[in-house]
Amino acid sequence: MRKMRTLAGLAFAEAALNLILSLVLVHYIGLTGVALGTLIPVVLLYLLVQNVLIARFLDVGLGTLAAVTLRATVPVMAAMVLVGYGIDEWFVADSWTLLGAKILLLLVPAVAIGWLVVMNTTEREKLWTRLFRGRNAG
Repeated sequence: MRKMRTLAGLAFAEAALNLILSLVLVHYIGLTGVALGTLIPVVLLYLLVQNVLIARFLDVGLGTLAAVTLRATVPVMAAMVLVGYGIDEWFVADSWTLLGAKILLLLVPAVAIGWLVVMNTTEREKLWTRLFRGRNAG
C-alpha cells in the first residue's frame, strides 16, 4: 500500500507542479511556457525521481536500471522510427481506417524486435505460455 501512496503522491506532485509552472510561465513566454510547464514536471518526476524509487525498490543501481531500460526500449523505438519514416513517405492516414492501418504497420516491427531482440528465451516462453497455453488451462 505504501508503494501505491508514493506513486499517487508523484502523480499529485506532477499535476500541481504542472499547473503552477504553466500558470507562471504562460505570462512570460506564452504557449511555449505552458508546454514547458508540462514537460519539466514530467522529466523531473518520472525520468529522475521515479527511477530512483524503482532502483531502491528493486535494490539495483541506477546504472543497472538505466542499462536494462535502454536495452528494452531503444531497439523497439528505433524500429518504430525507421518504419515510421518509411510509412510517412508513401502512406497518408486521412481517415480513421487508414490511421488504424498505419498504427498496425508500426506495431509489427516493434513487436518483432521486442520478441527477437529484447526478450530472452525464458521471457518468450513465459509470455507464450500466458498468452496461448494459459487460456486452455483455465
